[in-house]
Amino acid sequence: VAVGSRYEDSDALGNGDSVSNSGAVYVFSKSGVSWLQETKLKADNTGSSDQFGRAVSMSSDGTKMAVGAFLEDSDATGNGDGLSSSGAVYVFTKITGSWTQEVKLKANDAGASDEFGFAVAISSNGTKVASGAYREDSDVSGSGDSHNNSGAVYIYE
Repeated sequence: VAVGSRYEDSDALGNGDSVSNSGAVYVFSKSGVSWLQETKLKADNTGSSDQFGRAVSMSSDGTKMAVGAFLEDSDATGNGDGLSSSGAVYVFTKITGSWTQEVKLKANDAGASDEFGFAVAISSNGTKVASGAYREDSDVSGSGDSHNNSGAVYIYE
């Protein structure tokens, strides 16, 4: 089971409370009749107010997870912090009992305030990820910025 805590305040290593509302995801596994915390996940580029963990989805076998950080600020290539609230989705993989960040997904047409990662879903086998950007502004063809907050869904394989 994965539980998002979008207002959690620790740094990228999970320490302290110096990165306000950066967010985290707590992963629990069942052992007998008890649930035990397996790990705490953070984005590799943890930033203040990213709200990592606002949306979480796990594959059926529990080895892949998609996590949205809808207020993350990097550009379409995942660099810098110049696109306020453009959003990001992080995909984690569990290998031999340890969770690792596999990839950071960004919309190819990322724009400020798109809020990509507001909603996420991962397929049951973990091979497809869908991300909602409910404030994205393109038209039905996916181009331009003339349709204010029309929204979009991005699918990755």
